[in-house]
Amino acid sequence: MQRKTTELPKDPIPGFTTEAFQQEFVKSVVIANLPFRTVENPQFCRLINMLRSNVVVPSANTLRRSIRDYSQCIIAGLKRIIPRATQVHIATDTWTSPNGLSFAGTTMHFIDAEWAMQGEVIGF
Repeated sequence: MQRKTTELPKDPIPGFTTEAFQQEFVKSVVIANLPFRTVENPQFCRLINMLRSNVVVPSANTLRRSIRDYSQCIIAGLKRIIPRATQVHIATDTWTSPNGLSFAGTTMHFIDAEWAMQGEVIGF
């Protein structure tokens, strides 16, 4: 049986700065759909500090605020790229995580100026 490997995202990995780490950390938690409490797990913090000892892992509350701020930046960016008078379609979904937590998500879809369909998560 062949072992499956995980491919890295195609965009370049930024050099380390505290700000770049925080941005990538927030994106990783959101994309991987990790519970916010993961960041307060001692073993998780140990793993991160093993990779870079001077990194401060944010608390769950700080992570929550960072995600809210990040989503506001995404929304501002979307407002710039959505052509005027474009129809935007909204979709919602709800689910329960393996540990019993309920979630709801909202996505939007639209056709951009080059006639390519675009989709973005706008609420979680």
